[in-house]
This record gives sequence, structure tokens and C-alpha cells, in this order.
Amino acid sequence: MKNTKHLFARIIAVALIVMMIVPAAITAMASTENPNEPPFTITINNNEGLPAMVDSQFSAYQIFTGKPYQNGTGRDEFGNTFNKYSLADIQWGASVITSKTTGEVPPTKTQTIAQALKATESFAVRDAFRSISDSASAAEIAAVLAKPENANNTFLQAFSAFLVGSGAGKPDSWLKESASVTVGSEADQKTYTYPETSTANAGTLPAASDDYSTITVEQAGYYLIVETTVPTVEGASAVESEYILAVLGDQTINIKANVPTVDKDITDPGVYGNENGDSVGLGDHVKFTLTGTLPSNFDDYKLETGESVFNEWYYYSFTDTLSKGLTYDTDSLKVYIVNGAEKKEVALDSVTSANWVESHAAKGQFPRLSTSTDAAGTTIIIDMGDLKLGYADNDFTINKDTDIVVEYTATVNDDAVIGVEGNPNTVKLTYSNDPNREESMGYTPEVTVRVYTFNLELEKVAQNEHATKLAGARFYLTKQGSDGTYYYCKTGDNYEWVKEETGGKRPGNAVQLETNAEGKFTENVTGLDADVEYTLTEIIAPDGYNTIDPIVFSFTVDIAETGELQDITLTPDSSRDGLTWYVSTRTPGSSDITASLSVIVEDPEAPFLPFTGGAGTVIFYVVGGLMIAGVAFYIALSGKKNKKEQKEN
Repeated sequence: MKNTKHLFARIIAVALIVMMIVPAAITAMASTENPNEPPFTITINNNEGLPAMVDSQFSAYQIFTGKPYQNGTGRDEFGNTFNKYSLADIQWGASVITSKTTGEVPPTKTQTIAQALKATESFAVRDAFRSISDSASAAEIAAVLAKPENANNTFLQAFSAFLVGSGAGKPDSWLKESASVTVGSEADQKTYTYPETSTANAGTLPAASDDYSTITVEQAGYYLIVETTVPTVEGASAVESEYILAVLGDQTINIKANVPTVDKDITDPGVYGNENGDSVGLGDHVKFTLTGTLPSNFDDYKLETGESVFNEWYYYSFTDTLSKGLTYDTDSLKVYIVNGAEKKEVALDSVTSANWVESHAAKGQFPRLSTSTDAAGTTIIIDMGDLKLGYADNDFTINKDTDIVVEYTATVNDDAVIGVEGNPNTVKLTYSNDPNREESMGYTPEVTVRVYTFNLELEKVAQNEHATKLAGARFYLTKQGSDGTYYYCKTGDNYEWVKEETGGKRPGNAVQLETNAEGKFTENVTGLDADVEYTLTEIIAPDGYNTIDPIVFSFTVDIAETGELQDITLTPDSSRDGLTWYVSTRTPGSSDITASLSVIVEDPEAPFLPFTGGAGTVIFYVVGGLMIAGVAFYIALSGKKNKKEQKEN
């Protein structure tokens, strides 16, 4: 999460209020016909559905106050007539510090807000207020703000940033953290406290079904609307310093998309997958695409270093994480600058960025790639550095409509998680989030995609006697690829699929999946993918049993568009007599799926054969003996007959 300094720098972006000065009066458009009757409601619309604004809360700091009155009419861009109201008798609002003591030790001195404006870092602000006196009143300062040449984004941003500093109540801020003001006669006095902060429910920007927030202010005046809470989503920020809002009646603010966004897609998913979730197999190369956009106020990121001289910058970096079941494919990563149909690759370390804030030490060659791996997985950082300088020198066009695209591949390994959790992979951006401070950074919420893989569990049992578990059975597992047959193999401690050798020869490291005393495999069978035909071939049967025909099976999955695994279904041709399949399923939204295929395999006993010492053997010996004796008697009898015939002749 960002610190308080960054929070108070996020001031609501509103449509520019055209301000015109008449003696001691500011004129502005207001939506009510009764401007003299507060309270007034400020409605903040998240009309662009920015996820980064969910649960943000806002406060209104009173900058100027005065007496409102109607001052003519005007027409809007559609030709509709509206009343124009002015603010007379302008005074400082309750939230403003008009003077303060500077210096931590004597000699200290008192500095007025007018003196501080004439000495601020912003050249535009300094120049605009150079002619005012050190004791200039609120009306005199308001008159400078209302000049036509100052009614622009850059100037009003700089003035707002001057007031806020690093946060209301901080030493460099000209806003009070909290202030009270009492108005009215003794008989009818009212006390108001500023900032006016939206309530916990009505004042937050919830989900897209109810994207608005309201703040009620009790007095007419000019207010600075500031986001003052840490959003519940990490780094959800980026409402930048912009303008002071005239509140002479009810007002509506439409939040601009002044935040970059990032997305992560699975590129070319399988037949049952989508860009947010896919089924994969061991050894598959999964392609990911990261797409980052730029904020609508990209051009505002520049600070004056002198008259008409600006220091431009915009820091941008991807942080991508792979779970431990995926191995980043070295040298696969490519970065592109995309403008409409033009997609131009920018080589790593090819752009020089020499002008950057020292706190980031980002000088050097970009885009800069770094990877690190630990027990949880791999972190990939693609540091784009400063998008304003360097890229233009290398003929890359980067503006608010540009996309930064990163593509790379990763390989599914045997650490892939089996189950409904899948293998989550995330991305987020780190980016410049305040046009008035180079060192101020924001972070997008993480975007997550998931890949799922599956395993096979087998239980070998006797036919019609499932309580009898059979040990000693051995199988080979193969799968049919587009270019041939692959065997489930093992090298060291790692499993892999290896294509059969020329002539159909089995790879030497093919795993013989043997069953133990519980009838289960002694090796893991993991990394199975949907829509693939697998064959489990028994090569050795348990003692006293015959081998069975090869088991051919495949399965399908149901993955929601949000990337969540919903169901696993065995294909109909995977079942036959002697096989009992258990395929994990679940009700969508529950978490009772294991993503396993389990099969009970029945082995038939071998045909009945006699064995030594049995009754059948005795009978066999008796019958055999009689047959041998008969043959001997016949031979002897034939011999005597032959001798008799010889004597007679």
C-alpha cells in the first residue's frame, strides 16, 4: 500500500470550472437554482468503472468561502441556458493555513501563504503570483487563479499540489488536518468541521452496480476534493492532483481514467480454455501476453525547470509472477510498443534513460529484465524506465493511447498444483501517479490467470473382490501427440513426456508404473491435459492374474470465463467392463474439486491350472502310468509275435 504522502496527493480530477473575476467575486456554473441555501451535495461518479476506485473515500477541504449570488446566465455546449452564480466577499476557507512559522530551531520566522506561493518550486505558480504582496488577501489570490491564462490543467494542478504538500497537517502542507469554523449570530450559531468527509457507506465507491459517492458541504465556496483512505485493493490509486471545485450549489464530479491498466491473458488457449484459465499438460509451453495502457493525463507529467522549460517523465514497470508449477522459458520474452495497428518490438536494454529521479536509480538501459526464483515461484520484472525520454530518441511513439505489450512463454513442470486452486499467475504495474512529484508511485490491482493440470490415481483389485488389492502390476502410460506417441518418463526426480524413438522403440527412461500392496501406483502420475488421448498398458500382471487390454481414456473440463475450474467430465469411450472411474466434480462456486481422475481396475484370475501335491496331480500320474504300461505291453507282445513268425519261416 502507498503511504500517507501519496494518498493526500491523489486529488479528484474534475471538469474544468471556468472562473472569471469581478471585483471581489468569482463566477462559476452551478446546477441549482437556489445557491444561497446550503447544504450542497457533491456527487462523485465512477462512471468509467475504474476498479482502482473501489472502497476509496473522499474529503472536501474548504479553500475559499464567500457569499453566493446570481450573476447572469449562460449557455452550455448543447445550447441549454443555465444561471451563473458568483462568490462575493471572498475569505480564506477554514482548511487553509494562511501563515506559519518556519525553521526547526531559532531563529525562526513567519511565512505567509502569499510569500510561499512566490517561492514555490513550480515556475508557473511562482510567475503567476510574483506581483502580489506578501500579505495578499484571499480575494487577491483568488483573482490570480481566475485569470484566463491560469485556467489550465498544468497550472491548477501545480496550485493544488502546493496546498496539499505531502498531506494535510504535514510541515510542507498549507492545509489543516482538521479545522472548525463557527458562523451565524449568537442566537443562531453553527459550527462546521472541515474536511467534510463522506460517510462509510454512501461515501465509498462500491462495485459497478453502484459506482458513486456523495459528500455534503454546509457552506458555499471552493473546495479541494481529496481521496483520504487507503483502498482495500493494494495500490488502488491514481486520482491525481487537478483542480479546485466551485461549490455554489449541488455539483457532480466524473472521475477521469487517469490510471493505467494492466491485463494478463493466456494466449491461444486450448479448446476448453479461455484467456483467463486453461487446461495444460506436463511439458506444455504456455504463452502469456501482458498489456499495459497509459493514463489519459500522460501529457501532464512534466515539471517546469524554468520558463517554458520542462522536465518530462513517466515511470512504468511490470511485475509478473509465475507459480512454482511453471518454469519461465529463458529468452522467450519480447516487449512491443503498440499504436493502433502498428506493433513495434523494442529490444531489451536498447533504450538509454539518463534523466530520472535518484530515488529510483533508474538511469541506464531499458527495457530492463530481471528474474528471481524462490520456493513460491518466479518473479519477472520488466522495467520500462522513463517512457517520456529515451524511447522517442529511438523512433518509438508513446502517448496516452499507446499500449505496452509483453509476450513470453513458460513450461509446465511437475511441481504444478493439482486441484481447484490451479496454478495462479499474476501481474501488476508500478507507475508514476502524480504529475507534480517524480518520486510518487502507484500500483494497479493484481490481475490473475490460472492454468490447471490433472493427475491419475489407480487402484488395482481382484475381479468381483475389490477388497483384495493387487500388488506387482506394471503399466506404461502413453499419450497421442500430433506428431506421434509419447511415453511418460522420468529423468532423475523429474517427470516428462518423451517421444518414442524411430521404429516405435520405447524410450529407455519410460516409467514402469508399479502397484504396491494397496494396489496403487508407487509413482506420481501428474500433468495430464484435457482433450488428449491417453493409453495405460499393463505389461506385467500380478501373480495369479492375467494382463488386461490397454485402457484408453480422455476427459474434458469446464472453465468459467473468469478462469475458475468448474467441472471435469470423462469422455464416454473411456469406460468399459472392469473399470470403475471416479471423476471429481463440483457445484459451481464450491471448492470440493480435487482435479483427479481415479480408476479402479479389476484383474481377472488366470485360468485354473493344477499344482504339485494336489489330487489332480495324483490322477494325472495314475492315468499316465497306465498309459505307459499299456504301451510297454503292446511293444512286448508285438516282439514275441515277430519272433514266432520268423521261426516258422
